[in-house]
Amino acid sequence: MLKLFKKDRDLFYLMGSVIISQLGTWFTYMLMIVAVYNHTQDVLVTMILTAAEMIAGLIGGQFSGIYIEHRNPKNILIAADWLSALVISLVIFFPLNVWLYALAAFWIAFINAYRDPAFQKYLVASVEEENRMTANSSFQMANECVKIIGPMLAVSVLALLPDHLKRMGFLIDAVTYVLGALILIKLADQGKLNESGKQMHGGFKNKSFYQIWQEGMSPLRDSVMVNLLVTFLLILFGVAGADVMLTAHINDAGLNTYSVGYVVGALSLGILVTSMFAARWVVKWPLKIQLGLSGLVLGLCYGMIGIGHSILSMCVAAFLTGVANAVFNMSSSTFWQKYIPYNQLARFIGLVGSLASTATLIGMGINGILSEWLTAGYTIMLCGLLIAVAGTFLTINLSVKKKYKENAGISTGQSENQDMR
Repeated sequence: MLKLFKKDRDLFYLMGSVIISQLGTWFTYMLMIVAVYNHTQDVLVTMILTAAEMIAGLIGGQFSGIYIEHRNPKNILIAADWLSALVISLVIFFPLNVWLYALAAFWIAFINAYRDPAFQKYLVASVEEENRMTANSSFQMANECVKIIGPMLAVSVLALLPDHLKRMGFLIDAVTYVLGALILIKLADQGKLNESGKQMHGGFKNKSFYQIWQEGMSPLRDSVMVNLLVTFLLILFGVAGADVMLTAHINDAGLNTYSVGYVVGALSLGILVTSMFAARWVVKWPLKIQLGLSGLVLGLCYGMIGIGHSILSMCVAAFLTGVANAVFNMSSSTFWQKYIPYNQLARFIGLVGSLASTATLIGMGINGILSEWLTAGYTIMLCGLLIAVAGTFLTINLSVKKKYKENAGISTGQSENQDMR
């Protein structure tokens, strides 16, 4: 991992930009959530912020890929950081109003919908195929570190500020985006990218929006692609609102509800450890293990959390869930980067982002209702079962499809020019 970043300075700059900007994001997130809740004392009203973000992701994902597909992803990433800094800076001057904050959350999330497709395009164009698993695991590790450090850092800094200066948290976030944009300027220009990047030129001549969108969705004619996407969405659906369900499940088990921190911590630890060390072995596994079996194990382990009645059993199941989740995430990213055509990648990733927002939004609602009808534990078990079933079908699908059956993993030798991600 370290060798790759020493060799590829662009990856180093990209990683630095991601970490800095995401750390700052927690200041805005904590400020908005806490400010709105303290002002309204209403959980449902506070959830309007989350709903605004999900709706923005749903809408933005439909357009972002089409806009990005034939543009320089480096410039999109830089523009997204500058626009995010601008919107967040304006929030400093907003009065404490739920709808104004929801509007700001919407536009921040809408801009973010352009970031991931551009990130994926740049990664594919700048990293050789044999190194992409390592690169994906590295960014997954960075994201998990930010999830652990970000909230603690934001809360610690904001707690030190007097009430009339807490809005400076928005300024801190804006500054991190500016720093991120300045770091991204150091990335290699389009002409220095590998062969994939050379496909960046061109455009959509005399095609309707629907034709352009439909062309980007053509990889879904492959049943394995559909199966993988369904598994991915079921994972997001199943874990939507997991922190709330886990708290309720722990309470039903007669344990201290604050113990949810141990379970969530064990989950993050599993993801972090696996992301740090597993890529060198995972890349050699057959696809049916990388994607199918990891999805199956993820579902079973997540379901086991719902069965657990002690903190130890829940933490063990959560850790194993994190391990399987890390393997699935790094493998699915690498798989899509390999088998989806570069000139369709942004549109496909945009669709995935849009569907992910939809799955998360629906999952939060349905899981909340099921938790009321059944129990939180049974809801977690049911979601785990759905994920496991999808993982089983994916394993079978990858085993019988000759195209993927013969692939013993992502090549670690000389990269090949493939037609699909």
